[in-house]
Amino acid sequence: ETMPDNSTTPNYLLFDFGTPGIAFDSVAIVGHNFGSMLTTVSVDIQIANDTAFSSGLRTVATLASMTTGRVCWLSLGIPAGASFEAYTGVQYARIKITGVDRVPTIGQVIFGTRYQMSQRSNVPYDDQEFHSNVVDFVSQGGHLSRYVRHSGRRDFNLAWTPTGADAYGLDDLTTLRSWFSAIEYGTKPFLFIDQPEAEKHATGITKQAHYVTAAPDLALPAKGPSERSGAFSFSEIAPFVSSED
Repeated sequence: ETMPDNSTTPNYLLFDFGTPGIAFDSVAIVGHNFGSMLTTVSVDIQIANDTAFSSGLRTVATLASMTTGRVCWLSLGIPAGASFEAYTGVQYARIKITGVDRVPTIGQVIFGTRYQMSQRSNVPYDDQEFHSNVVDFVSQGGHLSRYVRHSGRRDFNLAWTPTGADAYGLDDLTTLRSWFSAIEYGTKPFLFIDQPEAEKHATGITKQAHYVTAAPDLALPAKGPSERSGAFSFSEIAPFVSSED
């Protein structure tokens, strides 16, 4: 966790991404103590052209009342949340935290790039698959002691049959290959949002962004002249969304 040395409001968490800067179209905060405060905490995501945040200061995302649980902003328009925008060459960013009643802490901040599929996973598909990990010890007398390693982990077992560009110009085959390359061929974790519309907290904001790893392989064999098929397995990494409800 990162935290300031006092609870003065507003607090700022500063980022210097170096030259030539980063590209992103979404921001997430995973793990924080804002929901435990008795005051109303607001958060703004801001970018600028200099370390003093005096040149080109823009607020690209905001949430007026931060409660328990992670937050992922998908609409980074100006004014904040007005549209879905992407930014490139960003060197300086900060998180402005206002209204705290104690020292604020943040576990993880993610500036990322979205990869959007044109359709949901093929059926059959269980969109509420949960797993826990336990170790059972049974004594000679038959008494059971259960040790819980973790509980409430989401697993996602998905399949898609991409056929190329659809009527909206979304090419799922290209999306899947680009996404797999972006996570360094299955070796890096990423945020997965299973149902962006159904699980939205507000327009362009969700609390159901699961931090997951994927199986480190990609196979999309051809099934016909234009159709391919691929299966994917994602496993959630703690802290689990279920623990934040």
